[in-house]
Amino acid sequence: MRCSKSHITRCGNSLALSIKMNILLFFPALGFIYFQTVGVLKTINLMLIIVLVQAWLAIPFLLEFPREYLSKAFEFKRVFEYQWTVNWRMVPQSTFLSSGFASSLTLLHLSTLAWFAWTRWSRASRGDSLISLLVRGLRNWNRPAAIRPDQLTPDYIVKVCFTSNLIGIICARTLHYQFYSWYAHQIVFLAWQTPYPIFLRILLMLSIEYSWNVFPSTSISSTVLLLSNTSLLVGTWWSFDQSCSATPVAVKKKHKVT
Repeated sequence: MRCSKSHITRCGNSLALSIKMNILLFFPALGFIYFQTVGVLKTINLMLIIVLVQAWLAIPFLLEFPREYLSKAFEFKRVFEYQWTVNWRMVPQSTFLSSGFASSLTLLHLSTLAWFAWTRWSRASRGDSLISLLVRGLRNWNRPAAIRPDQLTPDYIVKVCFTSNLIGIICARTLHYQFYSWYAHQIVFLAWQTPYPIFLRILLMLSIEYSWNVFPSTSISSTVLLLSNTSLLVGTWWSFDQSCSATPVAVKKKHKVT
C-alpha cells in the first residue's frame, strides 16, 4: 500500500511539474525523505516515474515540434524581466541580470539546502547524523537509510518539504506576483513553527503580505520580503528539532489500541 501511494504521489508531482516548474523546489526534500524511508533503489524507481510521466505527456509535442519543445519546455537559463520581479529588487539591474549573480544564488541555494540537511533534517530524524544516514543508505541500496523509517512524523515530513520550498523561494532571482501562490498557504504553518512571540509571527506574515501587494515592487518592499522570508527560515531552523519530536501517528494508534 505504501509503494502504491508513493507511485500515485510521484505521478501527481510529475503532473504538477508539467504545469509549473516550481514543484522542483520540493524535490530535494522529497528525495531526502524517500532515501530515508525506502532506500536508494526505490527512490530512483520513484524518480523514474516522474521522468516517464513527463515523457508520456511530451509525446504529442515531440511528434510535431521536437526542437521547439526540447528547447523551451524546461528553459532553466531563462532570464525574467527585472521590472516584474518582487524578489531581489534592491539589487541594481546590471547586477541582477548578470550570470555571476545567478551563479551566486545557485550556490546559496545548494549550500543552504546542505546546511539544513546536515544540521536539521537529519538530526530531527530520530537523532541520526547526515553522515550516518548516507553511510547506512549507500552501504545497502535495498534498505531504508533511517533506522526507524516508520517513525518519521507527519510534522517532520511537512516541515522538511516546506523549508525546502522556502529556501528555493528566497534564492530565486525572479519572483513574479503570481508566484506568491507557491507558498502563501504554508506561511502560517511555518510561522507557528518558530520560537518567536505571537506578535512577531503575525508581524512576519503581515510583512510578507505587504511586500506581495506593492505594485510595482520597490527596493523597500523587496528588502522587507527578503528579510521576512529569511527570518521565517531562521526561526524554523532554530526550533526544528523541538517541533519534530512528536510521537508518530502510527505509534499513537498502536498505544491507543493496547
